[in-house]
Amino acid sequence: MPRNLFPLLYLVVLLTASHARAADPLDDYLSLDLQELLSLEVTSVARKKQRVNDSAAAIFVITRDDIRRSGVTSIPEALRLAPGIQVARIDANKWAISSRGFASQFANKLLVLIDGRSVYTPTYAGVYWEVQDVLLEDIDRIEVIRGPGSTIWGANAVNGVINIITRPAAESVGTLVGVGAGNEEQLVTLRHGFALDEGSAGRVYAKFNRRESSYSPDLNGEAGDDWDKTQMGFRIDLALSEQDSLTLQGDAYHANENQVLREFILDPADPANLPPDPQHPFLLPFLPDAFESEGYNLLMRWVRDEGDRQSSFQVYVDHSDRQEQVLRQRVDTFDIDFSQNLKLGRRNELVWGLGYRRIEDDFDDTFRTVFYQDPKIQELYNLFVQDEFAWREDLKLTAGIKWEHNDYTGSETQPSLRLLWAPDARHAWWLAASRAVRTPSRLETNSSIVTYQLPPDPADPVYYPFPGVLRVEGNPDVKSEILDALELGYRWHLDERISLDLALFHNRYSDLVTFEATGSLSFQVPNPLNPGEWFYPPNSLTYDNLRDATSQGAELSLDWQAHENWRLRANYSWLDLSADVDDSSTDAFGDTVLKGSSARYQWSLRSQHSITPELSMDLWIQHVDALSRSGFSRPRSIPAHTRFNLRMAWQKDDLELSLVAFNLLKDRHSEFGAENIFVYTDVERSVLATLRWDF
Repeated sequence: MPRNLFPLLYLVVLLTASHARAADPLDDYLSLDLQELLSLEVTSVARKKQRVNDSAAAIFVITRDDIRRSGVTSIPEALRLAPGIQVARIDANKWAISSRGFASQFANKLLVLIDGRSVYTPTYAGVYWEVQDVLLEDIDRIEVIRGPGSTIWGANAVNGVINIITRPAAESVGTLVGVGAGNEEQLVTLRHGFALDEGSAGRVYAKFNRRESSYSPDLNGEAGDDWDKTQMGFRIDLALSEQDSLTLQGDAYHANENQVLREFILDPADPANLPPDPQHPFLLPFLPDAFESEGYNLLMRWVRDEGDRQSSFQVYVDHSDRQEQVLRQRVDTFDIDFSQNLKLGRRNELVWGLGYRRIEDDFDDTFRTVFYQDPKIQELYNLFVQDEFAWREDLKLTAGIKWEHNDYTGSETQPSLRLLWAPDARHAWWLAASRAVRTPSRLETNSSIVTYQLPPDPADPVYYPFPGVLRVEGNPDVKSEILDALELGYRWHLDERISLDLALFHNRYSDLVTFEATGSLSFQVPNPLNPGEWFYPPNSLTYDNLRDATSQGAELSLDWQAHENWRLRANYSWLDLSADVDDSSTDAFGDTVLKGSSARYQWSLRSQHSITPELSMDLWIQHVDALSRSGFSRPRSIPAHTRFNLRMAWQKDDLELSLVAFNLLKDRHSEFGAENIFVYTDVERSVLATLRWDF
């Protein structure tokens, strides 16, 4: 039978089984009607508890049960559940994850938080996704905001905010043991939760996961990107009084990672670097790189609830150490944050806060990557205020502004204005206008990076006998990237069985970063991006802000309780992005990459079916449009692909056994092309069996 008939056959069987027998729901999630789902409380939009239906933002909640029933084993894979989020696996330990465009291996316009702790790296303002992890069973929900969140969360919350929120310790009392094994991944999880006196509780956990090497078309075999990680952590929630609570939590991890560097360039000026290959002098192709990454974090949060006033004080430290061939870096972050929610009468509610962050980094430079040590210490200050005013019971206006000061661009302000109109219990309209900024990173201001090896000039062997190198030099005068966004949303639920969530947006970006030539060499070389053409190569590049862009799009989410034991959820997103570089710019490829690296549309369909009280079957189909070009340094297109996952699970009392098959439609497929330093890889079909005992 052709593979593409599997999803259709499954739906036919599912419809027959659903109407033939009405089983008791297996999960609490399926027992919730849609009104209760819309009433789920979120905190990421306004830094206070509010219902999803009362949020004037494009927010989507991934629940703990969504994660379990999808069968995914990592946070990046769980984010595929949300509309408008492009998730592409680069290799076994790298992802390109973005919201509303600007997908990249080093995506920097999406702010990611774990329990309010920022996990982006200040080196390039992106995320090392493979080491951002928690015990998935302890996640309460993942709140995904598409669109600006800078008024509340600050710089880099440009195209979205992802806040991963873990459960209180009191909800995980008991012992959890989980094991999983498959052809691509193995994992072990342990967790023990315990009750303390007077409503307090705690838990400790440990987990280990290993992922096998993926397939590389460059190598015509294994990509050499297998890796493993061990992580452990704890959480303690203390009830200090009727009004006060204290949370202490922390995590530590150690990862052994592997990757193959497609092109590792040696220094031609160093006499010790004799050409290893006369055909490719001073170039090491396909160099294996085995490295370690490790880190820890410790967070303390105090909350006081006085009815009409809630206060929160949070402080955390975060340490990361990453030792790759191209760069060896250590980063320490210290962050203090205070916020307060005040009810000023029956119609008015004010949220305000302030914060301070200190980042200290240290780099062991290599020939390929140099980070200047000024500034070695970065300090950020911020202050925000947001007021929600209810004109009527059905009409609310929210206005806010955030002020930040950083060491690169000085002061930045980020205002927003949001309007929510809910004429009745079934309909809700919202409108938002926001401004957000992405501040420069260490990479753009204080670095020097070798990106390409220039060939020698055979016509002039005296002056150019050896290859040269093309470097990108940091620019301390680079400015912040700016977004002005307009959003419109609509939520509708016909009854407790059907709901719809629609978001439309129009974004205008200015001062986007470009790569500018600082001068050209005096000889021509073949153009590696366009065979048959010759050009005068630059002797170096630097960063500037000479590009503007606009985007518009739509994101749709539909939830249908088709039967008491069967739920369907569908997502669709469409994106149109255009860019315009200044006439004075020498950036020749930025517009093409900006438009070509993000999927024009993508859709998914999930089916959650409780066949009997013990047996469940889950189907997940996702389609992503083609990418015309996903990197600056290698002009490769990525074909459209469709993922089809199937999960079967049997649960009896405290024991659950599940079998998940991923990517059933093809043996392997590509999702994103890395820059020239890494080999291309494909995502392969895989199977994973897990056993979970929760007692």
